[in-house]
Amino acid sequence: MKEDYLHKVISGYKLIDLLGCGGMGVVYRAVHLQSGKVVAIKILQQNSLKDRFINEAELHSGLKHPNIVEMYSMSWVDDKPCIIMEYVQGYDLDELIKNKGALEPDLAMNIFRQLLSAIEYLHKQDIIYRDMKPGNIKIKSTGEVKLMDFGIAKNPLSPKFTRVGFAVGTIDYMSPEQLAGSPNKQSDIWCLGILLYEMISGELPYVASDTEQLRQKIIKAKTPSLLRILNYKTPQISEIIRKCLVKNYKRRIDENKLKKLTEDYFYNKEKNENQHKAQVLDHKYIQFAKLYDVLDLSLKTFGKTLAKIVITFILLIIVFVSAVLIFSHTDTNISNQLQPFDSININVVNVPDAKIQLENGEKYSLPYILKKPKDKETTFIIKAKGYLPKRITLEKVYTRKSFDYVLEKEK
Repeated sequence: MKEDYLHKVISGYKLIDLLGCGGMGVVYRAVHLQSGKVVAIKILQQNSLKDRFINEAELHSGLKHPNIVEMYSMSWVDDKPCIIMEYVQGYDLDELIKNKGALEPDLAMNIFRQLLSAIEYLHKQDIIYRDMKPGNIKIKSTGEVKLMDFGIAKNPLSPKFTRVGFAVGTIDYMSPEQLAGSPNKQSDIWCLGILLYEMISGELPYVASDTEQLRQKIIKAKTPSLLRILNYKTPQISEIIRKCLVKNYKRRIDENKLKKLTEDYFYNKEKNENQHKAQVLDHKYIQFAKLYDVLDLSLKTFGKTLAKIVITFILLIIVFVSAVLIFSHTDTNISNQLQPFDSININVVNVPDAKIQLENGEKYSLPYILKKPKDKETTFIIKAKGYLPKRITLEKVYTRKSFDYVLEKEK
């Protein structure tokens, strides 16, 4: 069935590539024959899930948020419903964790903050997402995070597709109440906590040899001991995880308090960086003050003639130190503006012969340190034998210094 629709035209879009398949649908990349617009089209795979698929489309259709994949329209092909939606060029968070393991705390928290914003928005629409996991999260080359797949999301008006007491979702990320078949908005908070734990540590907090043991661990086991290690490295992140993974959802942190803790993390990080700059500056001023002590001692000990020589020498040092102080105290953003380039590491996952082609036509083997002009877009193409070329455009401003891309194999 998966290949039956390749090259077929649906609502003016030609299906040109198979992106993947899930429990309910098969997803294709498609291009509009007139406008050239690229989209993703999800087609129902199992007719028995048609009602759930339509419910997904109804929930998704009205959502507008920068961290949620946008749905454009719904269509039909061979009596099967289709969802036409935004195509996100990037990589799954699942890929990122598998390839890199534990993520840098700032990167993990940046992803977490965007996902929390999406969940907060969904909850205001009375929607419970219920399936927060790395495979449902896409990350663009700009660092923007997109939440996908609303297959098991629900609101108060959603039909009951699951029998009472039964659970749907991915068990590794399910809360105790979701395992009991009674999910609520706080269940999404639990999922966020599991996800943050996985991003920071590179592994899941609850692991077992079979499903029933895993269920029991999620319901009864204490907070995983790895948190003690995390607490030593990143205490604020550990606090967020701990409060998200409270077993009783009534005592679990709510999204408003979680948002505050998240923003406090970034505020304190910036504050600590500024304090470090101030300490460096204070050290320079201490050295500067010592010069005056030398001057005072020279006047008292050697008299005016020698003191004049010392004064001249010290004045030269003062000029030099003052210049150092001025430049070292300049704000980081200003100093960055004086440098014409950002150095960004470009690489491809598991493709040893990949090359990067720059805008001027020059080609280099990957990994490659790209000198990206500041405040300017930069476009390049990644190529490898047996793989589809990937065209990448980096926006004007970036905080990230490294990108790992994934190439799609040729058909």
